[in-house]
Amino acid sequence: MAQFRYVFDVGDDWTHCCQVFCEGSQAGGEDMATYVAGVADSHLREQLERAIEGKGAYRRFRDLIAGEGLTQAWRDFSGERQMGRAREYLAERGIRATT
Repeated sequence: MAQFRYVFDVGDDWTHCCQVFCEGSQAGGEDMATYVAGVADSHLREQLERAIEGKGAYRRFRDLIAGEGLTQAWRDFSGERQMGRAREYLAERGIRATT
């Protein structure tokens, strides 16, 4: 599993940084399900719903969205969700990210 790391500027300059590391794959699975629910094409949505079930879901999902030309759209969606979780993590600890 890939490890994601975000470095946030939490001060007036880059001498005050905080690293936030990914803790697991459950959130990624939830992101896939949320992305799939938003797919307008019902046939593609059904294919994606089947793809994200059970073992091998990430590979099947990745292969299917690549075949449909949706890789960048998925990366954008997933990246925004990951950043949101990282910002929430910091906010819970009283840290406001400025980037």
